[in-house]
Amino acid sequence: MRLPIIDGHNDSLGHLAPFTPESVQDFFVRHTERHIDLPRAREGGLGASFFSVFVSAPRTGAESKPVPTPDADRGTKTAIDAGRSTDAAQDPARGTETGKPSRPPLADPVDPSYALQAATAMVAGLFRLEAASAGQVKVVRTVGELDACLESDVLAAILHFEGA
Repeated sequence: MRLPIIDGHNDSLGHLAPFTPESVQDFFVRHTERHIDLPRAREGGLGASFFSVFVSAPRTGAESKPVPTPDADRGTKTAIDAGRSTDAAQDPARGTETGKPSRPPLADPVDPSYALQAATAMVAGLFRLEAASAGQVKVVRTVGELDACLESDVLAAILHFEGA
């Protein structure tokens, strides 16, 4: 009996944005730099995955750059790495006075109307992916739909809101 693999998180929606027909079709082509594509998912026995909707701060201005992600550039110091740093006034070997690592400052809140627009676009993108899949990907809403996908070798896409 083959046990299905269910991935608890992927960032494919962020990689496929802005969800043009070409970018959606890109999901069905093998890539090595992304979390998931359909050919590698099938080869690896992936039965389902949580497709993450994540809203980052809007990019504005000519000098704006994409916000680094932990796997976008292994040389980039991310918030995860920064959270492990210690208070500069203390000996790095000891950490802060409480013995806990210091944390990076939180980003400013994202405007709710922008967040709604960005999240809605990502959700719509997942449904575009399903529609373009010719039955190979299904957005599941129930355990019954998940089970049916696992039994029929259809990749089950579970909508997931990161941080919610």
